[in-house]
Amino acid sequence: MSTVLGFTRLEACLYLRQTAMRPKILAIIAAILFGLIYLQAPSAGTRSPDLRAELVVVLNMNRANPLGGEIWLMDLKGRLVRRITKNNYHEESPKFSPDGNKIVFVRNMGGIVPGVGLDPKYNEIFVYNLRTGVESRLTKNNVEDGHPEWSFDGKYIAFHSRRNHPEGKATLWIMEADGSRARQITGFQSGDISHLDPSWGPDGQWLAFVNYREENRYRYSRIEKIRIDGTQRTVLSSGGKFAGSSGAEKGEPLGDMDPIHSPDGAMIWSARRLNDGLIHLFVFGANTYYGGKAETDMNWPVHPDAVERSPQFSPDGRRILLTRSSPKAGVRNRQLVLTDPQSSFRRYLTAREDWDMWHPSWHPLAQSAAEKESNGTLMSYKAGNAVGVKTILAHNGDGRSAAQRLKTAGAVRLTVSAVQPVNLKSAPPAAYEVGWKLDVAPERVSSLTVRYQGRLHGEDEVGEKSLLLQLMDWGEKSWVTVFVLPEASGDRVKIQHEIAPAHFISGDKHEVKLRIVAFGASIPALEMDSLTLDVRRN
Repeated sequence: MSTVLGFTRLEACLYLRQTAMRPKILAIIAAILFGLIYLQAPSAGTRSPDLRAELVVVLNMNRANPLGGEIWLMDLKGRLVRRITKNNYHEESPKFSPDGNKIVFVRNMGGIVPGVGLDPKYNEIFVYNLRTGVESRLTKNNVEDGHPEWSFDGKYIAFHSRRNHPEGKATLWIMEADGSRARQITGFQSGDISHLDPSWGPDGQWLAFVNYREENRYRYSRIEKIRIDGTQRTVLSSGGKFAGSSGAEKGEPLGDMDPIHSPDGAMIWSARRLNDGLIHLFVFGANTYYGGKAETDMNWPVHPDAVERSPQFSPDGRRILLTRSSPKAGVRNRQLVLTDPQSSFRRYLTAREDWDMWHPSWHPLAQSAAEKESNGTLMSYKAGNAVGVKTILAHNGDGRSAAQRLKTAGAVRLTVSAVQPVNLKSAPPAAYEVGWKLDVAPERVSSLTVRYQGRLHGEDEVGEKSLLLQLMDWGEKSWVTVFVLPEASGDRVKIQHEIAPAHFISGDKHEVKLRIVAFGASIPALEMDSLTLDVRRN
């Protein structure tokens, strides 16, 4: 409750009612107090930025419309806090202003090309005011304007644009925060195709960007930087130029994209398309490129074929947001993931595997909670030892569901039952359900980690077998797939999956429910050496 001269509004009202002052003096004091209250109260229709929202993301909940997406505010526990846009347009690249009161973003105003998708020439830049709820359009052209980035004082916005070029090639531009006085920063050199994705350096005087190039019918992209006055343009990375040829005729050249500075400005992170078609995160110095310059692959070994993009440093520099998908592992949707500058872990913030998220960004005042994690307590809840050695099957002789229960240490119960087939050509999958009761409140949990070691097999060892992990979403009262392991062989399986708690802990009984679903061409079974839930609390 707001205060007035040291009083809450309620205390001020009670004080006036109880004070035995003369009516004239009482009226004067009342006018002053309630005048101040009126000045402090927000005007009708205004909104205050939600301080629980550490992140802004674009989220698509509708798998039937892969081009859709709306802007949401989100917290580090994976919970959606507030929806910003609600329309039939495609949005991308949302970024908080330095004071946290506005969000700049790109909206595609229409124009779906058959067989291609959204036509980028309809991309325009908008700003949304979180306090007033008012949306303003900053650009209006029949060319692409994209990837807006605030300057650190909030006075300017850098972006790329295809305006003022006869062939529609993109260059870097800077405009005032209200969209006025746009000026071009970069010009073309021999071999340049387009300059995209500007990223401000910490000193506010440099922009890193992606330069798409063609040399001798060889296409690739590299990271360069330039001063905001258009001088001292410098090459920073090889861009995979020497990793192998992609050919000018191919639509996906090798090289770097999505550059971001570390907070101290010493390093650049980028996403790099490799010659095997994979996309990994790379890090290298922000100094001039030279032969032999270190460019480090920051890929995580679990699902090494994953696509990782859009790295974003937290304000304190201790955590990095990124998007991660694993098309070869059956997860095409982009999941929001948290890691550290050493790339030592991956924590999934997205609560649902079927949601698609892209272009995450931090609130300028957000806390990464890295210090709480370091000082937090890690508790492990086990599901017994060596349970279910090819004897726990989900079906009886006539193929109907047959629940079977095993009591294990710590009052944990393993339940086996049949679920709906994932593929009608396969045998009905078996679901192995485990529940834990935590001795910690949900609000004190920063992450959950499921660790499984064992083997996935069936009556017929030939054929593909798959496994997925589901958690109970207590808010929606439904199972949510959070991890997929496709095409598992009879060899040992080891899973370590870390995820934000979101709504996976019940508010009343502090329960977590896990379901391991195994499916394949034959009746699947699960052999488990160990199954553990690690709970990190702060």
